[in-house]
Amino acid sequence: GTTRAELEGSVAAMGRRGVQGFSAQRRRRETLLREHLVRLRCPEESMNRAFEWAKVRLDGFFVDTPGIGRSLVAGHAASRPGRGDGRPGYAWYFGRDMCWTAMALLAAGDAAGCRLVLRFLGATQDVTGKVIHEVTTSGLAHYDAADATPLYLLLAGRYAAWTGDLAFLAERWSELERAYRFCLTTDRDGD
Repeated sequence: GTTRAELEGSVAAMGRRGVQGFSAQRRRRETLLREHLVRLRCPEESMNRAFEWAKVRLDGFFVDTPGIGRSLVAGHAASRPGRGDGRPGYAWYFGRDMCWTAMALLAAGDAAGCRLVLRFLGATQDVTGKVIHEVTTSGLAHYDAADATPLYLLLAGRYAAWTGDLAFLAERWSELERAYRFCLTTDRDGD
């Protein structure tokens, strides 16, 4: 949380529910995912199990950071020695990773998860329309990925094709248009 009251509320919830309560909540969420998202049934049982495992693991990468937003983070690894030394790991919001992963969410039937990603990327784009390379959980944003903005537009197109939900995209239209206009500024040869 961002306030003392939110911290105290979280500590109180942990005291009331305990690890077993949170574990039961996660099991209920996993059951919901299995029952309401796409199911794969093929003769190779290990493929069926792997698909179910992937749906649950994808859902586990959604993080809500107070003051920043809710979306997918790239991972929960510790930082490695070298360039990343001293960083808190890579459990950050990465624009490109979000786009590719959200396309997998669409294939799994999770349009709501894809909407969270589209909403986050639109809300965190810079004034030119460029989409984030990364946003840390402390709110520091970088915009140095050349492909994040076109991937965002590709994701919006895939979302439209998979869901037909043009009303959601209409709500985000100013963000999508800014991203498109930014991409046009990078077309050096007019093709």
